[in-house]
Amino acid sequence: MKHDRATALDMSYWRSLGTGLSLVVIDEDEDDEPEPPAPIAIDAEEVNQLVESIRYDGYCDRPSLLSVEEVDPIAAGAQALVDAGWPAAFVFVFDEPWRLFQRIAPVFEALLGRSYRILPTPWARVVSLTDGTLGTQPRRDDPRASAINDDYYPTSITVSVCLTESSPSNGCTYVVPAPLQEDYRAPRPGDPVITPPSIRALPAPIGSVQVWTPNLVHWEGAPSARATIPRVSISLEAQARSYLPLHVPRLDPTSPPSFSQRLRVIALSLQHHRAIAELDDDQDRLANELAALPAELPELAKQLLDSAR
Repeated sequence: MKHDRATALDMSYWRSLGTGLSLVVIDEDEDDEPEPPAPIAIDAEEVNQLVESIRYDGYCDRPSLLSVEEVDPIAAGAQALVDAGWPAAFVFVFDEPWRLFQRIAPVFEALLGRSYRILPTPWARVVSLTDGTLGTQPRRDDPRASAINDDYYPTSITVSVCLTESSPSNGCTYVVPAPLQEDYRAPRPGDPVITPPSIRALPAPIGSVQVWTPNLVHWEGAPSARATIPRVSISLEAQARSYLPLHVPRLDPTSPPSFSQRLRVIALSLQHHRAIAELDDDQDRLANELAALPAELPELAKQLLDSAR
């Protein structure tokens, strides 16, 4: 099967891939959408820990917030897509990743407030355990002075879910905590400067949620070929609704995108993450073609309304 625009637009193709994932939400008719999943419960003490950690360190985490039963099928689906020659981000074609992030809405709300919006940068990573697999270069997500307000609260965040165990041996995330970054509040242009004593590893058990601000320097390490569990993760970026959109279209977290919207935001994300996406020429061409898909009229109306508020 060719990995081209026609194939990508064919819902029956995705349903036949054998990912074990579902593709039910296909249009803008809210009556056709399933009930949203019940949000996880986070008590006031946990909320305070998340908030204080991200204000001080620039990141926070909650180990094993989600069950193995919830995350395992998505990890398997992402691996099946990679095995079929698709970038892992196409796992967001299916319903389960969107519903998983609806489950952890309390994490987003604790850090951004109840009125937050999802940015069109859904991301997934399946780390190969073959010899020679590299990590990623240190980077920041959308660094800017306005990413952190005067009270050290973030105005946008990246929320990553560990679909498998994450450790130094399979390429876990590394960060430079905010207090150890001289330019954390006002990032300088160019590649961040890293000093080894400032590096902190973020290993995590399966089902953990990790969050960082746009100004936090982070990267993924190189895995060992002797590791036994490939690292698989998915992430979304979100922004407080009261700020001008960083990227458009901003998405309503309570309503998963339609099929065509999913393809378009996946393509926009591949373009946004081009530096780490490792796309071949055909995948890059497909991303450009899908990113050019026209926005649906309901989506345009929502964007206009969102911008006016």
